[in-house]
Amino acid sequence: MLGAMDFTRLRTRLLEDDSSFYLGTIEAGDELEWYPTVMGKRGHMVVNKAAVTAYNESWEALSREATTGQDVKDLKQVEAATLTFVAAVSDRNCFLTPCGNWKGPTNLLPSLADVKLGCELVAPHNTAFAGDFPRVIRNLESLARLVTNKKHDSKGILDWRSKPRECIQVRHCVFQTKDEDAYEDSDLKKWPVKNHEAGIALQSMRNTHVVNELPAYDIHRHLIPPSEHMKALGGAIVRVAISLRHWSIDKQAKDVYTADIVSLSVIGSASGPKKRRAPAFDPWLDQVIRKKVRLVDGAAGRFI
Repeated sequence: MLGAMDFTRLRTRLLEDDSSFYLGTIEAGDELEWYPTVMGKRGHMVVNKAAVTAYNESWEALSREATTGQDVKDLKQVEAATLTFVAAVSDRNCFLTPCGNWKGPTNLLPSLADVKLGCELVAPHNTAFAGDFPRVIRNLESLARLVTNKKHDSKGILDWRSKPRECIQVRHCVFQTKDEDAYEDSDLKKWPVKNHEAGIALQSMRNTHVVNELPAYDIHRHLIPPSEHMKALGGAIVRVAISLRHWSIDKQAKDVYTADIVSLSVIGSASGPKKRRAPAFDPWLDQVIRKKVRLVDGAAGRFI
């Protein structure tokens, strides 16, 4: 297992990983492209160009050999590419509580099932990855430009109003609709909530939803319990894996981008300034005592 600070070795492994695309070094436009989702022209996901080429070639071959009896369903479908990078989880903007602090219906979140956890990721200073982070930002910007409508406002993933852009927004959908093959709801029964409203809502979801637990792992490769996400991830340096999606909303003149978490793996502790703990004893009074200065106890009217 990699040591906590063996970042140079870890970076080499990320560069050699054929199952994902490390955004800290590649030119995203050379290897990645947007591909329509089931929503058609309105929805897209970032995929591997080679996967699209392979799918098209298989489709053409199947069309030429229609008499073979092979079904279109047998073709390997194009899936969202896994994009990776290394970042530090922002202490200030880390919202990974199990129920998203949901306290009842709102216009944005009418039900607990709509809750999505999120956090901001910033540059991992003083590591071998610090220099890669600006390129990660540029790659996300260049991918977005490929589908952005110039008349639309861009929302999600980056703070599009600021320059230079210094943080990346990622999210995780906590609950999924239960299908016929879904497992029992034992994980839903045990899911931690912090308030009465969320507890009642959770009970009402037992027959319709299942938990989609955040795949977050500590430095020892153990899955982090939901109740410990904030403590374990806030300020940590993590290897991030995401999938990238886009929706165009003409009525609102918006292009919406989402970076859905595939996994978070802690590889080190925060490298920024450490929070100072208050001293166990009053340093001023301790100094007074050492200097044998006489003070008056106002309450008792005596010297101490």
